[in-house]
Amino acid sequence: MSTQKILELKKRIQFRDQEFDLLNAFLSPNHEECAPVVFVHGYNSVGKTLSVFSFLDTIGVKKTVIQCDEVVNNRLLLQKCLKLIRTDSGQDLRKSNTFYDRGGYSAKLTGCDSFSSFAFNLQMFIDQTGYNDPHFLVLDRIDSFIDEPINIVNSFIRMRDCTNIKNIIVIFISRTEIPNPAVTSAIPQVYFKPYTDQQLVSILQKNQFCFFGDEELDNSVVGTQFWHSYVQVIVDSYHEYCGTSISMLIDFIRTVKTRQISPSEFMKVYREQRTIFQDDSILNAAVIDYRTDELEQAGTKVSLSDFTYLAKFILIASYLASHIDPRLDMYYFTSAKYSKFVYSSKKGNEITKRDIDVKLLQPNFFDLERLYGILTVIYRNESASFNKDENSPEFADKTEVYISERSHEIAKFSLVSNIDLPSQMASLLSRGLIVRQFSRDILQPKTRWKSNLSWEEISSISKDIGFPIHNYLK
Repeated sequence: MSTQKILELKKRIQFRDQEFDLLNAFLSPNHEECAPVVFVHGYNSVGKTLSVFSFLDTIGVKKTVIQCDEVVNNRLLLQKCLKLIRTDSGQDLRKSNTFYDRGGYSAKLTGCDSFSSFAFNLQMFIDQTGYNDPHFLVLDRIDSFIDEPINIVNSFIRMRDCTNIKNIIVIFISRTEIPNPAVTSAIPQVYFKPYTDQQLVSILQKNQFCFFGDEELDNSVVGTQFWHSYVQVIVDSYHEYCGTSISMLIDFIRTVKTRQISPSEFMKVYREQRTIFQDDSILNAAVIDYRTDELEQAGTKVSLSDFTYLAKFILIASYLASHIDPRLDMYYFTSAKYSKFVYSSKKGNEITKRDIDVKLLQPNFFDLERLYGILTVIYRNESASFNKDENSPEFADKTEVYISERSHEIAKFSLVSNIDLPSQMASLLSRGLIVRQFSRDILQPKTRWKSNLSWEEISSISKDIGFPIHNYLK
């Protein structure tokens, strides 16, 4: 890239000069000058994705972007990569046959049951269309991929050595460092450092994304100055603790929107709304040093707002398994009528254990198999991907047969067969969110698990993903 374009890009995206220089060294419009694989990593909200996309747009190359946290397994990820590469290439797909015939053997080229079949299909597409332009495949959030990400990383690292594909350049974007099994590979890495307080204030003040909802205030100098003061207070108070929630601003500006206080009197607004800044839920129970990725010695909690969608469901399932009597699982987690199994009603004013709020009780240990069962049920019944309104525009052109088949697939859904839950559990265990206990009985060795989250924390997670946890804790 020319020096002029680099300077314009650095001016548009601040405080990322070194990162852009590294990207410019590893990536180029000429695929022969590019590294076959580049690994971009850094903590949340440090501009990784924005910087990579802006750089690729500036050098003017074709790209395919895959959000890995939206794909459930390797096969679907490879199918999506192949389909989007074919589409984004701009080639006439009629030149690319979907069937390959050699020696009387015919095979469909759209299947990607393994990485070998994906590479073969991609090679055939390139050969048939003569596609030789540099094409960048960006695998964003690879660390949040439900399947084991190291398999995909290693496969793409070896792709250029095992095939004749030279014009596909792969960029991994991750919140974590490169997986240990791939450390020995000569992969260029671009690390995005966390912003300092002053850098963060400067970026937020120049890029206002929250508004009053009043044109007179939003377009005035006073409104802009109010935003600058608010950003300074937020960064000074919560930069080291909170995630990306912006819900606090709604309560903070209520007196300004109702014209009770002028936006020019920021300190008066701050004094009126000081209690908002003292709410512990804003902290997300997080005390972590972002520069070392190590927990402070005084605490064991980590930020709960930055976990993946699936990890939050696992935490909710572990909390339910720890606080719900196993004998009542059929009552809470099946659609069968359970009235005949419910305990007999109490006599007189007798108080039983069932009358105590389960949130006040200590969590109990549970078996891993029970967690799997609860997780499958609540994910199928409460996740956004499975619970879409059939009257929505998405289903407007669908037939009754399609809707019936979809309902049948949901009924047969099993989360355990789609993801690597042991690795997810190991990650949560290492962060202290789930506790493990070993049995000392050598004849019956058994591992049991227990949730290590408080009600405030699990309630915050449930609210974040729209999970009705009160329906399960009655």
